[in-house]
Amino acid sequence: MKIQKETVNEYLLTNSIDNQDELDLLENDDSENEFIEIDPNEVSNELLRFIIFNDTNLSNEDKTLLTRGISSS
Repeated sequence: MKIQKETVNEYLLTNSIDNQDELDLLENDDSENEFIEIDPNEVSNELLRFIIFNDTNLSNEDKTLLTRGISSS
């Protein structure tokens, strides 16, 4: 799923993520592209929640898919 790079940068300014999440995001970082491709199954629930509430590019269908990916713990 493509999300805005700006959304991830905002998250990183105020939240810490584990190393694997960070590596996954950096691997997909193309500095000339405004979007980052993520696999919702490979990022933390906290990051998914942040994306759902802060990425203005996501459709309601995308938000629903991401919400389903958040494990209830």
